[in-house]
Amino acid sequence: GRRRDRQPRHRGELAGADLVDQYRTLVFPVVLGHGRRLFGRPTPMRLVSVEPAGQAVRMVHDVVRA
Repeated sequence: GRRRDRQPRHRGELAGADLVDQYRTLVFPVVLGHGRRLFGRPTPMRLVSVEPAGQAVRMVHDVVRA
């Protein structure tokens, strides 16, 4: 089966090959002081939508191509 700790690497490989058109994220706003970057390099994106989802926020971003 798929291991969760491998997903960020696969996501990076797909994004690096320009195979990602949209990101859909579920964010739980918690201040921890530090954390792991979601994107290794700056990724130009356009915010499409934001909506509450319980105690989280569901966000959709389209990747902007040059």
